[in-house]
Amino acid sequence: DKEISKMQQAISSKEQEVIQLQNQLQNKDKELSKMQQQLHQHQQQLQQISSLQENESEQWKKAIETERRRADELQKQLQAMQQMQNGAKDEVLRRNQALEKQLQALQAEATETIDALQKRVQMLERELQNQQSGVSGAKEDVQRLLNELDKAQAELKSAAVERERFQAQLEMLVQELEKNQL
Repeated sequence: DKEISKMQQAISSKEQEVIQLQNQLQNKDKELSKMQQQLHQHQQQLQQISSLQENESEQWKKAIETERRRADELQKQLQAMQQMQNGAKDEVLRRNQALEKQLQALQAEATETIDALQKRVQMLERELQNQQSGVSGAKEDVQRLLNELDKAQAELKSAAVERERFQAQLEMLVQELEKNQL
């Protein structure tokens, strides 16, 4: 009876961990949705820049600051994922080796995305400096930046697909844990 009680407590503990992982995943879904909304807003801001050349410098500064905030948010997400990984117990880690490998791949992808965003911010800063010294060719630059923004949006959608794949694997883990309980 004591062993059964201990096993039930261990199972309950594992179920709580799975619930926590699911809650964290739901929070990531909300953050992803928020990022998509922000990305849409940024795209609208860039379109306004092309029609309002006299306000161009201020709009560029806002776009750069927004990209910096997005890079910071992605960095925070990466740190949260690392903390979640480090806080997991040994038994869960053994059962989730495949999940851990995928998490590491997501972290690497997030790091690459952060690096790419930081490079874009630097590029936008250089563009802003160029724009402040001469406004000629602004419409082509804005269009190019809109294209880059579209590319970033596509990357964000790809990250969402990866997140869905992660969710499916998490659900498989929950099913496996439930099966092991029986």
